[in-house]
Amino acid sequence: MRDALKERRIKDADRLTLAAVASDPSRSTFRIDFPADGTLRPLSRGDEARLAAFFETLSGQTRRFYSVTGAGAGLAREYCAAIDRHDKLRLIFCSPSEGSALALVEFSFDIPSGDIDRYAACGAALCPETDCRWGLCVTDAWQGRGLGAALADLSFEIARRFGRERVILWGGVYAANAVAVRYYRKVGFVPVGWFKTAEQLDAVDMLRRV
Repeated sequence: MRDALKERRIKDADRLTLAAVASDPSRSTFRIDFPADGTLRPLSRGDEARLAAFFETLSGQTRRFYSVTGAGAGLAREYCAAIDRHDKLRLIFCSPSEGSALALVEFSFDIPSGDIDRYAACGAALCPETDCRWGLCVTDAWQGRGLGAALADLSFEIARRFGRERVILWGGVYAANAVAVRYYRKVGFVPVGWFKTAEQLDAVDMLRRV
């Protein structure tokens, strides 16, 4: 009983909220030494230029698969202005040796009714209190080198500390993006169902327990 209570106290002490992250970003900051040295940390308002440069490094294919539209500067301005607002948590992975941001990690802790209905139609009942949406974009030069797997592990730890039990892919994944589908399977996601995007492209909903 004592051990169980101690474990619960430790979990409660580590529990995160958006307000807690905003007041102390170090609580969701992580160092990585391999495959790239750097730090995964919450996006700050001072990251606008760094994030814009990250978006501009993405190839046309990566921008399309990750739904990056318009100029990177505008999107970076929007993301940095939205810090401490809504239900979003965004983190960037920066490497001193590379001198730039190599990845963007995104969480949404509010699940739209459309996603809830779509998953329910496939027999998967989502719970907004214990599930969340997650997305990861890695710069082209570092895709396929293990960075995505390392960031996924840290992402799932963050989700657990937010009290989440499952994560779903934010917007699903394009069925034509075979590399991404294999990656998501590799890090533990399982397909739930297929759907058509607004552009009438085939996409796959995937879910993972954390």
